[in-house]
Amino acid sequence: MQMVMMRLKPYIQQDCSHIVSWLKLLRRYFGDLLHQPISQHIAKPENCLEDSPFLLDMVDLVESQDKSTRHLQRQAIYLFLSCSICLSYNRNDGALQCSCKRDECLLGDKVQGCSNHCNCFGLSEISDWFQKCYLNGSIDSKSSSFALSFLELYMEEDDMLFSILLQLLDAPLVFLKIANFETKELVGVKLFSSIFDPVHLFHLLLFLLHYDHMVLVDYLISRDVGVLCAQYLLRCLRLVSQSWHAFVDDSVYSTKIEKLNCKRQRISGDKDSDRASSSNQYKNGSGCDKEVEDSRKLFLDAKKCLYLLKRTLEDLQKKDLFPYNPKPLLRSLARFQELGEQG
Repeated sequence: MQMVMMRLKPYIQQDCSHIVSWLKLLRRYFGDLLHQPISQHIAKPENCLEDSPFLLDMVDLVESQDKSTRHLQRQAIYLFLSCSICLSYNRNDGALQCSCKRDECLLGDKVQGCSNHCNCFGLSEISDWFQKCYLNGSIDSKSSSFALSFLELYMEEDDMLFSILLQLLDAPLVFLKIANFETKELVGVKLFSSIFDPVHLFHLLLFLLHYDHMVLVDYLISRDVGVLCAQYLLRCLRLVSQSWHAFVDDSVYSTKIEKLNCKRQRISGDKDSDRASSSNQYKNGSGCDKEVEDSRKLFLDAKKCLYLLKRTLEDLQKKDLFPYNPKPLLRSLARFQELGEQG
């Protein structure tokens, strides 16, 4: 069923009723996969000696089952987020038709479970998924850890990695859609949009690639993911140019998440947690210098990686060894280098 949905996905994006039906199908048949922990862990069988051959066989079996399950989990989450985000930021420009009144759905608690309007249904689905995956966890959960674990889930399959990254570039549009609403559920959706901030995710991707520009080159020349990778880099570099300060100082991202976490606590009426959070912020004040230093290192490592990528692409182009025209990407990298040299 998942395989059929993956094949048909490009053909249902313009039809609101089809997207809503798909979300209901995903919730009904793949709810367990959607809400499984994002982080990978291999359960070790009990009552086995450390060096027993039975232990090794069992671990291999569990790892094999785990890989299969994670493949299905990746596909389920990709389909779910793709449909939910598409509905959530519907701009009523004719791309998706909907006849119901928006105000009846977006105010108050009616957003939870609302199926009368495509925007509301998408927001409700994102809210439900995100609360189960992140918000219901510890209040001190690190947003970067969640985003990092999410990317690690997709690093195992290159084509799925760039498909989900391209989809998450639209996450901020969900935030803008509900900017004036502050119900408990909608603050959760704002957290979703902020945690998957595209500029920060770009930093995390480069970190997971160990800032190896040759890995990016391999992606770009790959027959399977080359086009997707090029699209992602072009869109990301455009966003970086527009949000240069946020790319240079990644601590802006952490501050934004902290504010939204505090707002969520106030709206939910959890005053004790709010005070504890504020207290922790004061206690951690001495760590601000280290946070700035870490943020600066992220920027310098990313800058070096992208400079090297530009130089390598130029060399390949001169030798006529690049499989397609890299000029648009080189122009974006040149703009990035101009900004980098300015500071």
